[in-house]
Amino acid sequence: MANSRGVNRPPVARPARLAMSPQDYQKLGLEKGRMEPREDAAHTDGSPGTHEWWYIDAEVDGAALAIFMTTKPFGSDELSLTPNVTVSLKLPDGSAIEKKATIPADEFSASKVECDVRLGRNYFRGDLHSYQVHVEIDDFVADVQLTGTVNAWRPATGYMFFGVNDEEHFATAQPVPLGDARMTVHTKDLDLAGTGPGYIDRGWTNVPMAKLIHDWYWARVQFGEYLVLVWVLTAEKDYGYHEFKQFLVTRAGQIVADVPGHGVDITFETSDILTDSDTGKPVANTLSCNYQAAQTRYTVTFERESDFLKLKFIDTMTGAQLDRARATNNDGALLRFAGTATFVHSEGDEVVYTQQKEAFWELLYNGHAR
Repeated sequence: MANSRGVNRPPVARPARLAMSPQDYQKLGLEKGRMEPREDAAHTDGSPGTHEWWYIDAEVDGAALAIFMTTKPFGSDELSLTPNVTVSLKLPDGSAIEKKATIPADEFSASKVECDVRLGRNYFRGDLHSYQVHVEIDDFVADVQLTGTVNAWRPATGYMFFGVNDEEHFATAQPVPLGDARMTVHTKDLDLAGTGPGYIDRGWTNVPMAKLIHDWYWARVQFGEYLVLVWVLTAEKDYGYHEFKQFLVTRAGQIVADVPGHGVDITFETSDILTDSDTGKPVANTLSCNYQAAQTRYTVTFERESDFLKLKFIDTMTGAQLDRARATNNDGALLRFAGTATFVHSEGDEVVYTQQKEAFWELLYNGHAR
């Protein structure tokens, strides 16, 4: 765009913001600091342009299970209802099992009152405290029973609004930021059972997610009596690559650090960046996250050691959808990394607590890298 003197100016970015004012809570019919079961119900009908997911993960004896149930595959928001289940199981030896299935639309149902979702023989149900999740794909059968030890949480209202009139949104909530999970997994070659920490989050949009979100880094790690959840979402170019930063810390089940506010500084930094040969995405070998409010500081640093999931969205597509994706050079991808995470809680110059442990985290790209 050029002005009257012929000088090129960058286009003005469209607004993007986290809804967190009293007016926002009133408009959305939500209560600050408290979730209700209806917030964990279905928010979309799977119509073209919308997207919604139900996600759970659990860790048992060095194994990590992650399950996505979605109204359509990632990167396919233009479709009508196309229920999809994706499973990733990282085993203690570093190997991984990945499964995915598309379910007929007439075998999908989702309550508008509470969390009760069914995709064929697969289901995801709960009440903001206790959840039951079941997956059957080929010979892979998994069950997770999860009971929350931290109250359901969302960053402010959970809604990120886009556009001059807040006409577009991406919303998220964490019905179980941390819980006690009982997990069983059976395949023809594996029987796994045990207990460990678990987590649930939810997300939905009223327009294609790729239109709003360019990429995100997400991680959740338990360090002793602390839970740390970090998530930095970068909006698309039209919104000036605006960053939404989420940083949740709980201690002994109580929230001690939350979303940005007055006097709070949250920073995310990536370094030692390489280009992944399979997906073509820039990947940071080091991800550093910092939260500071007055004298209180929480930092967590992730050091990548290996990859256990590389899902290119185009690989989940068939038929006309695949042809369209190839024509538009669709290269969205989800990557999951394993490595070490180091957590430090400081008060002024005093280190209150620190721990290093194995962890996993993810990087999602909806489209082309910058």
